Amino acid sequence: MRADVREGWRRIWVVALREIRERGGSRAYRISTVLGVILVVAIILVPSLLEKSTTYHVGMSGAAPDGVVTALVEQARAVNHGLEVTRYPSVADGERAVRDKKIDVLLVDGTRVEWRTESDSTLTAAIASAVQAVHVRDQADRLGISSDKLAQLLVPVSLTSRTLGAAHTADKDANTVGFIAVGVMYVAISFYAGFVLTGVVQEKANRVAEVLLARMPAREILAGKVVGIGVVGLAQLAVIGGAAVTTAAFRGGADAPSIPGDVLAWTCLWFVLGYLFYSVLYAAIGATTSRIEDAQAAIAPITGLMLLSYFGVIYAEENPDAVVTILLSYFPPTAPVVMTYRVAVHAVPGWQMMTAATFMVIAMWGLIRLAGRIYSGALLRFGGRVPLRDLVRTHE
Repeated sequence: MRADVREGWRRIWVVALREIRERGGSRAYRISTVLGVILVVAIILVPSLLEKSTTYHVGMSGAAPDGVVTALVEQARAVNHGLEVTRYPSVADGERAVRDKKIDVLLVDGTRVEWRTESDSTLTAAIASAVQAVHVRDQADRLGISSDKLAQLLVPVSLTSRTLGAAHTADKDANTVGFIAVGVMYVAISFYAGFVLTGVVQEKANRVAEVLLARMPAREILAGKVVGIGVVGLAQLAVIGGAAVTTAAFRGGADAPSIPGDVLAWTCLWFVLGYLFYSVLYAAIGATTSRIEDAQAAIAPITGLMLLSYFGVIYAEENPDAVVTILLSYFPPTAPVVMTYRVAVHAVPGWQMMTAATFMVIAMWGLIRLAGRIYSGALLRFGGRVPLRDLVRTHE
């Protein structure tokens, strides 16, 4: 029995190696990998290359406290902006400059700001902070408070921040990390499971499946194809992900959201489980057709299940602890995507994650047995689409 098991695994690996050589060595695979690398590098670098420093143009008229200009420059520098100040002899001259778009705002007597149409919140805050800082300094001088004591009084209070329900990431990064993980998983599962579908249909059409079935059980052929294409897919994702990490590090990584190690580990686990689940489904459905066009129509219900996962994430964003969200985390077709989002954004109890993974493994065990029966019964039947009802009754 042990020898039979080893021989079965050897045959699975032979099929997997064949898929790795064919898919990994194909021109389409190489081109898609290069394009993927170029795309992620461009997404990271282009915004920073196009980003331009803003220079504010501020007009001043009337009486203004000494030091306001210096304080304004410091406030603008704090938000990475430049600042140019122009003095006008009268308020009317300053207002005319505002209307003619020569300046962005006019500061009158250090107490009033005038805009052309709409105010700029960042510039408003900078002006208010500068005027306030000068006012505090003048009042401190009047009251005889030394600059050292004033600095001690104005030391900002350090506050720590904690959001209830945020498991791993800071608030500003949580949704970003969650949606990045969900987006990558959704696209990758669809893409690589589609490879399995195409491979099954092509081998059925060119009669390669007949040769394989003569040498090994259909279940082993199915497993080998899924494993081989999965290895190729993971390698491609690793290359593209490595390019993204390297580019972000080169840029400085200041704006990149932090992804904790446990979130990354759970994301990888759910990617593997989701890929296996949908690849087996795609392979079984693909075997019932003889043309790519028919296969694309046949997988429409499966595509609907994947879309349900996406809508489940949108629902989970607003209702993280709702019963529906938890059930979607357990339901095998939606669990990979929904649970990945919940793990990245919210505190998910460990028992829920383990329960969802267990349900997924059990579902895949039953699905593989059913898919093997469908696969073996459909590969040698040509013509139109083969009814699933007939194939389920076919024994291997």
